[in-house]
Amino acid sequence: MTEIQDVAVRLGETLAEREMTISVGEIDTGGLIGSRLMAVPGATRFFKGGIICYGGTLMREVVQIPQSLLEEKGAVSAEVATTLAHKVRALSDADITIAQSGITGPTGGRSGRPVGMVYIALVERDGTEIVVQENWDSPDRYGNMLKTTDRALRLVLEHLSG
Repeated sequence: MTEIQDVAVRLGETLAEREMTISVGEIDTGGLIGSRLMAVPGATRFFKGGIICYGGTLMREVVQIPQSLLEEKGAVSAEVATTLAHKVRALSDADITIAQSGITGPTGGRSGRPVGMVYIALVERDGTEIVVQENWDSPDRYGNMLKTTDRALRLVLEHLSG
């Protein structure tokens, strides 16, 4: 079992023990966060699902992130990650939602932000919000996706632990 999967198992156990549920909103991890949670035996007890919205159309039309926010802050921003988390949490009715937005590489997007920059947002049903920014400083696309997945899962586990 990989270290990332170990974290997912510990998180799943913690959520199940507390009778809590989680959902995910993913932009550039392409479903890796959700797949790690789904791989945990008994995931139906705690995992509600997720939305992958890599393109702007899905962000606007399905998740309903305002175009004005995308234009003002850019898709790679704390505000978009937080809004995505809130929208997916409401759609899934989960207790906690983790969402992320970033630039995986190997080249940069139109935002001018560095390759490897990511925002991860955690929101809870009670309105609690936590946002972290990381910069992996690497053009390794898949490596950045894995690091973001690991950080997102650890963020939730750390929050629940204390």
